[in-house]
Order: sequence, then C-alpha cells, then structure tokens
Amino acid sequence: MHHTPHTPLPIDLSKRVDMVVAICISKGFVNRDLLAHYYGLSKLQASTLLRDFLEQRVHDIRRDDKNNGYILIGYPKRRETHEHRNTH
Repeated sequence: MHHTPHTPLPIDLSKRVDMVVAICISKGFVNRDLLAHYYGLSKLQASTLLRDFLEQRVHDIRRDDKNNGYILIGYPKRRETHEHRNTH
C-alpha cells in the first residue's frame, strides 16, 4: 500500500485557525473535506484544524447544512456573479 505524506500542521494555534479562516473567506464555507483537499491533509489533520477553528471562533460561525460545514458570520457568501453595486 502506497502512503502519501501529508502536509504538517503549524504548531501555532493562531496559524492553524487562520488556515481555516482563509478557506472560509475564499470559498464561502469550510468543511473537513475541503480542508483536506485544499491543504493536502489527512482527514484526521483536517478534523483537528476544524476543531481548533470551532473552539477559537465559536461566536463567529454558524452551521452550513447545505455544504455540511461552517460559515463565518460577517463575511458574505461567495457569489458566482460579480455585480458592481456602486451607484455613482
């Protein structure tokens, strides 16, 4: 059986949480599978990252049942269209 090495996680908690926040902002949501795919992590590593994020940002997130993940409150969901809202 071939074992693919996974990306090591940063030791610093704030850097781990920032990794998850970056995905939330970029993709509009985050879940374990997205973390594993985006950063080349094992599912266990991705679960660890997600747990750290949930513990540290508990008041800044809400559950996203559509994507089986979480959304940061205060950040707009990623839009497929890029409308120009400036009215002047």
